[in-house]
Amino acid sequence: MPSSSSSAITSYSSSSSTKCLQLKNKRLQCENVLLQARFAQAIEDNAQLAEQCDAADAHAIIAGQQFSVYKYRFNKKTKKKEASKWVQTSEWVLTSKSGEKEIREKNTKKVQAQNEKVQKKRNANDLQFSGNIKQLNKSDLIDIAFSLKISYKGASKNVLCVPLNAHFEANQDLKKHPHYVSLFE
Repeated sequence: MPSSSSSAITSYSSSSSTKCLQLKNKRLQCENVLLQARFAQAIEDNAQLAEQCDAADAHAIIAGQQFSVYKYRFNKKTKKKEASKWVQTSEWVLTSKSGEKEIREKNTKKVQAQNEKVQKKRNANDLQFSGNIKQLNKSDLIDIAFSLKISYKGASKNVLCVPLNAHFEANQDLKKHPHYVSLFE
């Protein structure tokens, strides 16, 4: 009997060890499935976080640009004050001969500038321009632009020709005006 019971024990132990291995395999498979599910969820979460990070970066860039615009507007001065060490008064109070001399020079320059401006306006009304617009020099083109009240500051000769021609085309009666008739002969 001992041999029959020993074979029963070995068969029982081999069947139980097989069942243990099967259970262990099933448990490992379940854990593997759970880990794969967690891994897939982690990848999905990572993708969502990457999208959120990109969106946050885009918002930060846009906010930075908007901040720059507001900073520029805030710091922009519409009217700049003229820096002057002199206080303008209607009375003449002098403390030195050099101060009196400087004030006289300053007033003389101011009067000369005003006189030149008035003279230029008078000359603009009396001038008769002649020659082809494209062949005139820059100073003549500036005089024509001044007489027509067209902006000319900082413009080159070629740039001045364009608005002058456009102005004469828009106002055909100016081509017959005594001041400008020689330009179109």
